[in-house]
Amino acid sequence: MAADETTILVVKNLHRFVASTEVMQALQTQLLSGRHDRRIIIGLSPVVSIPSELEEIAREVATEDGELPSEDEFGIVLDAAAGLTRL
Repeated sequence: MAADETTILVVKNLHRFVASTEVMQALQTQLLSGRHDRRIIIGLSPVVSIPSELEEIAREVATEDGELPSEDEFGIVLDAAAGLTRL
């Protein structure tokens, strides 16, 4: 692979593997190194499960009154943030 090429990995049925610590650590490692090596990982799943880390990050960032959406809207915001990283 040439240095200027981008690699895209599509993982089908990712929901079956997200409970595995080893798989999640491997994905995390690849995501971090992929930022520099132009590797993209796309996870496909019929089940949407928002990681608790996203909720924690949202609550840490929204510290002022009125910044955090209502509970009804909070799920929509978390869905929109899926795929984003803390970095």
